Amino acid sequence: MNEFLEKGGYSSQGDALSDLLLDYERLQERVKELEAELAETKKEYSRVNTCPEL
Repeated sequence: MNEFLEKGGYSSQGDALSDLLLDYERLQERVKELEAELAETKKEYSRVNTCPEL
């Protein structure tokens, strides 16, 4: 066993790739959440700044 595996590394490239794909999927979901939040913030900002309350 090499030093990487002894320290808890991946036992195969397939395991590493699988984890990377899971991380990528999680990141894609987070990007969608943040994009939706940004769109909502822009919409709210636009609504607040176009109200003739002054």
